Amino acid sequence: MNNQIVWVDMPVTDLDRAITFYSAVLAGEIKKESFEHFQFGLLPHADTSVSGCLVLSPKEHISDKGPLIYFNVEGRLDDALAQAKSFEVAIIEDKFKMGEHGYRAVILNSEGNKIALHSSTA
Repeated sequence: MNNQIVWVDMPVTDLDRAITFYSAVLAGEIKKESFEHFQFGLLPHADTSVSGCLVLSPKEHISDKGPLIYFNVEGRLDDALAQAKSFEVAIIEDKFKMGEHGYRAVILNSEGNKIALHSSTA
């Protein structure tokens, strides 16, 4: 079966701030790239096209009410939450066990979007 979600564009109003936030929370390099008149922060990804990027967007595109995107922080959910807290973002739901589906926490990112952090292990 192919992955159901293959890409996500995360709207941000301050690309450099968002790159710093996601680099810390995901413990991976977010690469700032551009072509023509378009700049974005490319999220880390493996040998697949499943990933996403941070995209400069108008403030009205930022929302804590849209779809909930889960970011993989496998085996380091506590560290990822600590990194997020260092940015003084809102923790909507602290780490909790989702039965056999692992653990998640729900936070607001540095731009005000609601996101989930997920790990299959504590």
